[in-house]
Amino acid sequence: MKLFNSMLCGLTLALAGASFASATTVTSGPITFNFGPTWCTSSTTGAAHADCSTIVITTPAPGAINFSALNAATEGNATADLTLDFSLTSTSAINAVGLTFSTVYLGEQVNSVTETVYSGSTVVGYADVIAGKNVATTLSDNIALSGSYTSLTIVKDINLSGFAAGDFGSTSFIGQTYSTTSTPEPVSMSLIGGGLALMGLVRLRKNKR
Repeated sequence: MKLFNSMLCGLTLALAGASFASATTVTSGPITFNFGPTWCTSSTTGAAHADCSTIVITTPAPGAINFSALNAATEGNATADLTLDFSLTSTSAINAVGLTFSTVYLGEQVNSVTETVYSGSTVVGYADVIAGKNVATTLSDNIALSGSYTSLTIVKDINLSGFAAGDFGSTSFIGQTYSTTSTPEPVSMSLIGGGLALMGLVRLRKNKR
């Protein structure tokens, strides 16, 4: 019986993993992230690798999403590039974006992540993080969008560039947060309206006296 239960548990976990691997949507709090069949593309030159198939997606908190196991690295004069393209919808309007990443760089290596945020075909935000010996290293970026949106498209470009022998770069993790504006519930609006009416009535009585 114990053996059967262990087999059943293992099968359940395997099915859950297979289901997640084939899923096209991930929900984090008010936000649903939608990934198409070709949401990730990669390209390399020289001694480099970038693998879309290894990426693990997790949602550590409402409005947050992490990309780990990126499996991108370069050595010497080489480049690796991953482009992630996905859309998101939210029950609360999104008004800001936060971006962080972890990376290793040696020599003249430069590693970066740039994110362009679209509403339709209009760019409404741009975030970037970068690390390297000869650049102003910034491992996190927080930006306010040009408005508040319930539907957005995200294009994230992850680039690792080496320029000479001895250069080395790698990255395996990118963290992402989206800040939303809260909309008052109808009941809350009614209470606010009632409170304002009461204040007006009190003032009117004072004026009559």
